[in-house]
Amino acid sequence: MICRDTFDAHLKGMLDAAACAQPLKDMWAKYQIAKSKLPTEVLTWIAKTEPQLSDHGIPHIENVIENAARLLGLDASYSHEDGSGTKSFEQLGIRPVEAYLLSMALMFHDTGNILSRAGHADSGKSVIAELMKGVLKADEIRVINLVMAAHSGKSHKGCFDRISDLPESPDYLNKEPVRLRPLAAIVRFADELAEGAQRTSNFLRDRGDFRMGESNEVRNPFHDYASITQMNIDRGHGRIAISYGIDLDDKMFSQEGEERLRTLLAMICHRIHKTDDERRYARFYGGEWLQAFRSTEVVIRFYRENLEVAHQLPPLIINDLVVPGSHESAENDKNWVKQRNQAYDIDEIISKVWL
Repeated sequence: MICRDTFDAHLKGMLDAAACAQPLKDMWAKYQIAKSKLPTEVLTWIAKTEPQLSDHGIPHIENVIENAARLLGLDASYSHEDGSGTKSFEQLGIRPVEAYLLSMALMFHDTGNILSRAGHADSGKSVIAELMKGVLKADEIRVINLVMAAHSGKSHKGCFDRISDLPESPDYLNKEPVRLRPLAAIVRFADELAEGAQRTSNFLRDRGDFRMGESNEVRNPFHDYASITQMNIDRGHGRIAISYGIDLDDKMFSQEGEERLRTLLAMICHRIHKTDDERRYARFYGGEWLQAFRSTEVVIRFYRENLEVAHQLPPLIINDLVVPGSHESAENDKNWVKQRNQAYDIDEIISKVWL
């Protein structure tokens, strides 16, 4: 089974095998220090700072790292001792220093939440600097932050294309080239897909403990959404398969009933759209490492008394296929181009070039 241990086994095989040079062994040692300090010093305390968030603690980080292993297709049977396995960092063309950088960015990407949810993608660098003082060099912190900060927030241009802030050409860590954009795409997409029942507590949900609003009068939709969601990374079939299981007897429906179901379905639609946008975004920046994911497929099932309700919805399949049209209307095509860049409005072009 692919899990966080799968990722760690591959990383250890690359950084801490008998034939590895000492600088690589040092990277493995730093990863182990981070792995020991981060849970007790930061992750278990995020909920104290942001109690209404769905889980951003140890289970979340474990899930994000597992997702990265699944996205890359790392082989679960890999043994760093004999080098067996059909997929490894080496076979994917990921250099040792890049694997190290990826591992640290995956672990630290949400640490800024211990200070505040607002701006957490950028404030995480100060957490790393304090927690890993005397362990990481300033240049390591800089490069780790570049990769992990791109998982959220806006770019310097004010749009949500945060990865575009990173250079197209490699940066360097320990004199070795590191490709920041595809590494950031893996972190971001692995985080986006870290959704599911592990991020909430059904016991506390049933008690009504997760509330929002000035007087705590509104159910927290993120916990209800997490409880019904299962994200499946199916690299072999090039898809992200999302399944939703809605128990119509769940206590979330006990008071608001149909209106609550309507709200939940609206949130599902929002998250389907967001997930598919992130899939396409990850493919663009992830290069060969994430090119496999060509579709997002969704199934929503409803249950009462543990039995599936009849009249189920058909699967929703969203893929990157574009079927060429007739393109007989130059007017339509003119508007299509203009919508993608206002500078290509024909009247605008003529006013600037026809003097």
